[in-house]
Amino acid sequence: MPYQGISAALATASIVMSNSGTATCNVERGLYTISLSGTWTGTVHLQRAFVAGPATQNWNDVKAYSAATEENGEAAEAQAIRLYV
Repeated sequence: MPYQGISAALATASIVMSNSGTATCNVERGLYTISLSGTWTGTVHLQRAFVAGPATQNWNDVKAYSAATEENGEAAEAQAIRLYV
């Protein structure tokens, strides 16, 4: 069963296999919402990278999820986020 959704800055994506992630979603500043739905076995990681010029820096794990959830996050500065399995 595929991993379902990241919703941030009006972007939605699905993860269908392990060792993969959603497309990058750029968050300038402010609030965003992470929404995970469906059922799965394993851990989905919220990752963040700070944007420096045209390239994205190294990805770092911010939080891990093992069940469906919906929560808000806040970006104090421009960054890119993604979900990764």
